[in-house]
Amino acid sequence: SGETADLSGQVQISLEYTEPEFPEGIETQTEVFCLNDGAAEAAGGTDALEAGYDLYALAWTVPTENTDTWEWTDDQVIIKASAAKGVLPEEAEISVTPIVKTEEEELANLSEEERAEAENINEQYDSTEEKLREDSEVNGETLEGFLAYDISFYHLENGTEISPSGDVNVTIEFKDSILPEGVSEDASVSVKHLKEDEDAEDGIVVEDMEETSEIQATETAAVEKVSLTAESFSIYTINWVQQ
Repeated sequence: SGETADLSGQVQISLEYTEPEFPEGIETQTEVFCLNDGAAEAAGGTDALEAGYDLYALAWTVPTENTDTWEWTDDQVIIKASAAKGVLPEEAEISVTPIVKTEEEELANLSEEERAEAENINEQYDSTEEKLREDSEVNGETLEGFLAYDISFYHLENGTEISPSGDVNVTIEFKDSILPEGVSEDASVSVKHLKEDEDAEDGIVVEDMEETSEIQATETAAVEKVSLTAESFSIYTINWVQQ
């Protein structure tokens, strides 16, 4: 009959463009708003909307003057951070170290300084893998692969590490969706934080970021983007596990 029907429950709607849609020259975040009775209300993430029949708007928002932003990038990923002014000092800068294993044959071709740095990162990789495997076993899971990034903030003038006084929002966006070698296409993806804890036996606990993170991944478990909110910084990981 063409009449609008009332909903008796919730409906999930997914918006997916066949070609990327993004206004030129804008470097910011995407938000969805519900224009309900003339008032614009945030409607949650862009991948799932739960509501009745209303008008929805896809908007690109820019940080306000009360927000500080930072960015780090390499050939694989763009990592951005934002926080309300005062959470970190004006002189703060972001530091990111990908925790990637360097094989012995590669180490042989490095300078003494580069080799020492790579060996240090190798130790971090091994200890990170060990902690994640222990955590997976406790949860009845099998770790198939992970990516790890040591994220921190430091003072531009003296190089000392700085701890934020409040929440910092972080996005980890891959230039191409990523799935580590050997990971199953039906693996579950999660975000963990190797958090310093003086009460822990080795000073580190694995913190599950399920409640403060969001993962955008393909149907074959390749990760496109991770968003998280945190108050402390060290190694953050993206994990692929089998239940």
